[in-house]
Amino acid sequence: DKVSQILQDVVVEVKPRNACNETYSEFGISAFEIHYPLGVIDTMLCAAGKEGEDVCRGDSGGPLVFQSSDERQLSVGVVSAGFGCGDVRFPGLYTRVDSYLEWIDLAVYGSCARR
Repeated sequence: DKVSQILQDVVVEVKPRNACNETYSEFGISAFEIHYPLGVIDTMLCAAGKEGEDVCRGDSGGPLVFQSSDERQLSVGVVSAGFGCGDVRFPGLYTRVDSYLEWIDLAVYGSCARR
């Protein structure tokens, strides 16, 4: 439960939204149903790693990074929530960056024209 002073990273796999919704509904997680009444929607991603390797308390706002075949790293998600801590039964929930690119462009550049 102690926050690490050393930056941590893990490899996670993005899961299909329907699989995440089924997983959470199977376990009847009331907090999930209260905060996400529509479940995992198209502006969200869910991803899980190996047992003990996933988002945890204090990770909110951190990046979900995809490394392309040419070694470029792309920020595709932002940690939003997780239930449990590193429990493979409950994939971490992320906000999809591509769902908010216009808003990001407006905030950064003052217009929706991508730079």
